[in-house]
Amino acid sequence: MRGTRAVLVGGELEPRTDSFVGPIACAAAAMLNYDRFFTSASAADLEHGTSETILEEAQVKREMVRAARETVLLINSAKLERRATAVAIPWEHISIVVTELDPADSRLDALRPLVELR
Repeated sequence: MRGTRAVLVGGELEPRTDSFVGPIACAAAAMLNYDRFFTSASAADLEHGTSETILEEAQVKREMVRAARETVLLINSAKLERRATAVAIPWEHISIVVTELDPADSRLDALRPLVELR
C-alpha cells in the first residue's frame, strides 16, 4: 500500500506464534509512534479485554498500544468471550473490532458501548 511502511521490531522469535517477543522487541516497539496498530488476540472477554497464551507476546502488544494513536483488533468470533493466560489490551485502548460477523449480529451487543464494530 502506498505510504505504508512495515517495520519489524526484532527480538526473539516465539515458535508457537511466529511473533517477535522479549526485551528487544518491547524496547523497539516503544521507540516508534504508530498511527494505527492492527493486532490479533488469542482471546477476548468483557472483563479484561484481549489476552494471549504467551506472556511475552502480551507485553509486546501493550508496548505497541502505548505508542499507537488507534488500535484495531482483528479477531475471529470464536475467540470472543474467552480468556487466555496473559492479559494484553484493555478495551479502553481498542478503537475498532473487526470480525467475520455482521456488525449488527447480536453476539456483538456487549461490545457496542466499548468499541466501533466492523
